[in-house]
Amino acid sequence: MALEKTIEVEKGRSVTFRASALSPLSYHLLFKRDFFKDLQLFQDLAELDSEMGKADQEADQEADQGKQQIEITSENYETFMQIAYCMAYQGVEKGMNTMKQREFLKQYPDMWTWLDSFETFSLMYILPEIIKLWGSNAETQVKAKNAHPAPPEN
Repeated sequence: MALEKTIEVEKGRSVTFRASALSPLSYHLLFKRDFFKDLQLFQDLAELDSEMGKADQEADQEADQGKQQIEITSENYETFMQIAYCMAYQGVEKGMNTMKQREFLKQYPDMWTWLDSFETFSLMYILPEIIKLWGSNAETQVKAKNAHPAPPEN
């Protein structure tokens, strides 16, 4: 079961991001990279950010005492944009090789062309939404197929 979320990326322009069992394969076909390995980097960063936020609250938000900053490198940014592009590609239309997806690839043949079509693209706003979307999709994939197991044998 695929999950979708439409996010207003910039004023007047929304993008539907889609996560499904096909996401890792689509990502690999588009970028020749490991989806799970790349996504794990952002899950780790989100956890670190959450931990730092809790530590800040406990310290009465003293002025940056010992606080580490999350460093978003250009390589991390590129990886995030690849994940976003892949999920946006999937969000155009359900299934692979549909007409709308071909039109998307014709209009935006690569991630850079797609990204350049936006005036703004907030990493800090969209990244957590994409991580939640994939996390929700992964949860639905893990649920037991038989919600009502057979009673124990006597």
